Amino acid sequence: MIPHQNKLIKRPFPIFPTRIFALVCSALTLFAESPALELAAKHLEDYQQQRKICGKEDELATLRLQVLYLQTKVKLDRSANKTQAVAEDTKQLLKLCAQAYHLARSRYEHGTGSLRDVYETAYILNEQVSYYHDNADFLQEDVPTEEDLVRMRETLKNAATAANDRAAWLHAEVFWFRSRAPEHGEMVFDKYKTELIKLLRERYQQGLISYWELACSEQELKDITFNPKKSPAEAAKYREKLAENAAEATEFYRQLEQHATATGRADYQFTELLLRARLRQLDTEWLRRLR
Repeated sequence: MIPHQNKLIKRPFPIFPTRIFALVCSALTLFAESPALELAAKHLEDYQQQRKICGKEDELATLRLQVLYLQTKVKLDRSANKTQAVAEDTKQLLKLCAQAYHLARSRYEHGTGSLRDVYETAYILNEQVSYYHDNADFLQEDVPTEEDLVRMRETLKNAATAANDRAAWLHAEVFWFRSRAPEHGEMVFDKYKTELIKLLRERYQQGLISYWELACSEQELKDITFNPKKSPAEAAKYREKLAENAAEATEFYRQLEQHATATGRADYQFTELLLRARLRQLDTEWLRRLR
């Protein structure tokens, strides 16, 4: 059980274990088989090397990006009817989700990590086990329940309220509803996302985040959830929005690449943005074709 805590603890950058380094290298060899994922695989490899070079390796951060990568790869493989690849990658995805969650939990319990990391990795593990429950039998570790997630969510919101940190409160809510129907309705959910973007823009104006960090967050917050109960007219608007999101994601990734080439950017923070933008580009195009 994760103990309640009234403030979040900042985490340091621990040493990146050799075993994880080897795992990433072997996984990337497999990942690069798909032309659609080659650039993302390269970004992930560059990210790993750049953190190593500057001495800021972080096992949890890399695991979470691996999870993000595999989520996209499984979607694309399923669409291409690559049955064997899907089975193998799904097991690897669940394994990495579990590793990320238990590492985040261990850090938090030892006072070197944040509850936000525990909450987000727990949410993703629970979500992926729900999606791929037929492949999750091999998991020996305990999987966080819906009740665990609710408790962590409320603890984070209470801590954010006590600290007068509206952005943290909104982040917890937006993350909670990213793949489920908002309990307050879609209009309230959209309001939360709009308010969070406004606060992120204020942080940018204060020099606390870069323009590209702001732009990447704005892109990710544009994702929408399909409601099967929509009327034909609403469904048509939904498909139009999907096409618009896919086009914007492609253009944003192009701008990031162009900036990286023009400036010679080679730091891990920017490479992470490139990776996230590339994966979002693939995700939005996949979803557009699916619908």
